[in-house]
Amino acid sequence: MDGRVLKFVVAGALLTAGVGALMFSTLKNPESSLTRFTPDQLLAADPAEVGQRGVQVDGFVAEGTERYDMNAKELRFQVRDTAKTAFVNVVYREGLKPDTFAEGQGVVVSGRYEAVANIIEADKLMTKCPSKYEAEPTTGATASAPGTGQ
Repeated sequence: MDGRVLKFVVAGALLTAGVGALMFSTLKNPESSLTRFTPDQLLAADPAEVGQRGVQVDGFVAEGTERYDMNAKELRFQVRDTAKTAFVNVVYREGLKPDTFAEGQGVVVSGRYEAVANIIEADKLMTKCPSKYEAEPTTGATASAPGTGQ
């Protein structure tokens, strides 16, 4: 009977240690504490609540705002909302500009937000893949059902 009890104690200890390690890594991960926004939501938020906080902003690269310094590996641009009414400045210094980065392209930016200056010091930049599927243009005519002869 002692061998069975020992197996349960060891299994319980391993399970507890595994759950504890998982919880610790989740709490230690800075991305787990990021608050997600669109540009219009971020600008409408209380500056005292979002100022100097980790944020993740989902939007589009605003047209005509991209500035890339290859020597300094610094990318500056604005993220806009879909309505093109809200803009947030972004500075990304963590590496090369992604190949798929382009004006109007969907992006997700993570980093520290300085509400007073309306700027995100980004430590992560992800571009979204453009949709390969586009709706067919409509001509106004409706297609007839197969086999109707119309």
